[in-house]
Amino acid sequence: MIFRSFTKRQLTGIVVGLCAAWTMAGCETGNYPLDIFPEMHYQASHRTQEGPQVDAPEGSVPTTGKEVAVSDFVATLGTKNPVPFDSASLEAGRALFVTNCSMCHGLSADGETLVAQKFEQYGEKPPPSLSRKEVTGQQDGALFWTLSNGVNRMPAFDRLLTAEERWTLVNYVRSLPS
Repeated sequence: MIFRSFTKRQLTGIVVGLCAAWTMAGCETGNYPLDIFPEMHYQASHRTQEGPQVDAPEGSVPTTGKEVAVSDFVATLGTKNPVPFDSASLEAGRALFVTNCSMCHGLSADGETLVAQKFEQYGEKPPPSLSRKEVTGQQDGALFWTLSNGVNRMPAFDRLLTAEERWTLVNYVRSLPS
C-alpha cells in the first residue's frame, strides 16, 4: 500500500494538514470546494417564532394604501395631523415612544440617557430633550418629517413605523410638558 512508505509521524502530519485544509476551505462564505448541503448555508435567517421578513416588490401597493414618500420638508410643513389628539392616541404614542425613542431621548424625554452621554463622549451631537423650545415650536408636519427621515444620528422611522404610528408619536411629543 502507498501509505506503508510513510512513518506514523508523517501520516499524522498529512492527516492533520488535510483536516486543516478542509476546515480552512469552509471558512469563506460561498467558496466551499464541495458544498454538500447548500440550502443550509444560504437560508433566510429569522428569530424563533418570527416569520421571514420579505420586502415588497418595488412599486407595489400595500394593503393599507400607498404612502406618499416624505422626502420634501417644505411640502410636509403644512400637513395636518390626521390622528386625533385624544387619550387613546396619547397612550398608544407613549407605548411607541417607550419602545422606539426612550433609549436615546429618555423615558421623560429629557435627553438624559447613557446613549446621550456616549454621543457626547465620541464628539457627536446628543439626542435633544424633546421639551426644548426648538422641538415644541415645530409644526406637526416638521416633527413627522423628522420621524420619517431621521436627523443627525437618529434613524429614519419610515420603514419601521407606519404613518399612523408616526403621527401618533407626534401627538405624544405634543403632550410632553415644556
